Amino acid sequence: MDNNESDDKLLAVPSDQSGLKTNSYEMLITRYPATVDILKLWLMHYKGSGKINILSVIDEKEAMNILKESHYHYIAKKIKK
Repeated sequence: MDNNESDDKLLAVPSDQSGLKTNSYEMLITRYPATVDILKLWLMHYKGSGKINILSVIDEKEAMNILKESHYHYIAKKIKK
């Protein structure tokens, strides 16, 4: 949440360039458990303390669903114009 509004973030790293040798969220948290905590900490403070509230962190399957839904709504808005 950003100022009481939903503000989804999609974080992605090219799997062939990351150096992390992971190909899923599950593998990331298994091999590098602090990575998610570091990202959450940065996201919660990049606009100043107390302005961002993280409600959840989801895996790549759920993220793709949110991305597809967002894309659909974006296209729908463009068509209405």
